[in-house]
Formats: sequence, C-alpha cells, structure tokens
Amino acid sequence: MSDNYYYQQRNWSQVSEQLEDDTLNCRGCQRRFQETPMRLSCGDSFCDHCFRILQHRRRESRWNGIRCPSCQNESIFELRNYEIGERLEEISRRKRELQMASVRSSQNAHNSRESEYRPAPTPAEAPGDGIGWLIGGAVALGVVGMIAYGASQSGEKETPKKTNEPKRRRK
Repeated sequence: MSDNYYYQQRNWSQVSEQLEDDTLNCRGCQRRFQETPMRLSCGDSFCDHCFRILQHRRRESRWNGIRCPSCQNESIFELRNYEIGERLEEISRRKRELQMASVRSSQNAHNSRESEYRPAPTPAEAPGDGIGWLIGGAVALGVVGMIAYGASQSGEKETPKKTNEPKRRRK
C-alpha cells in the first residue's frame, strides 16, 4: 500500500473524531447540526427545530428568557453559534477533499493496473526506432534529385522569366 493510502486513513480518523465531538450535536435532540445552530447565554447550542420549541415555550410562559433544557439555567439572549457553524463547514470541506483524493487514488491504481495488463503493440502501432524518418527523408531527397537531374539532361532550356524592368543597353 502506498503512503498516500495511510495518509488518507489517518485523515479519515481525524475527521471521524471531529464528527464524534458532542459540541457538534444539538443539546435538545442530540442530532448532528446541519446548519449554524443557535446558542443561549449559558453556552449550550440548539438546532433550529429545538430552538423554535424553546421560543414557543417562552411565549407561552410570557417570560422574556429561555430556560435551557440541558443545564436548567435561564438565558436572556440567544445568538447564532458561528464557531460551531464554521467547524461544521471545515469538517464538511475536509471530508469532500478526502473523498476526492480517495477517488483519484483509486483511479490512478486502476489506470496503472490497466497499463500492466495491456497487450504488446503490433508492429504498426509500435513507436519508430528513430531512424525511419531519416530514411524517408533521404528517399524523398533522392527522388527530387533524380527529377532535377533528368530535367537538366533532357536538353530543355529554362526560359528566362519576364520582368517589367526595361532592358539595359550594353556599352
């Protein structure tokens, strides 16, 4: 196995550890946060569904605060917990990167195995030995030379090219 495989396995275990982190779970329903949660002043965070339930209870009690079901502290304010939201995004990004690296690694392994079992090329497919182009060029030059020699031996004279320049008189 390659070093890349062991590196990916180590990264997967790090991502798995982060996914098991309880701070990434809702204090109400204990499910993994799917989006940025809401945080009470006590520090506990809740998913949108559980937070709406807490708000509904607050309206029914006609009290301005929310009693945290986890620690029983009364909370006066709530905020979006962007720290957890950013951690969720980072974990999701790393997971996608590792999945893409795993796919690329398996494609590379498949391609290398495919090239190992590829049949030998036929003589027509075989690459040239580097001298074929030289022989072809020599043959072409020989043919051109023979044509030129034959034309010069046939007795035909070349006709001078006509130009638009006036003829010069000899002195």
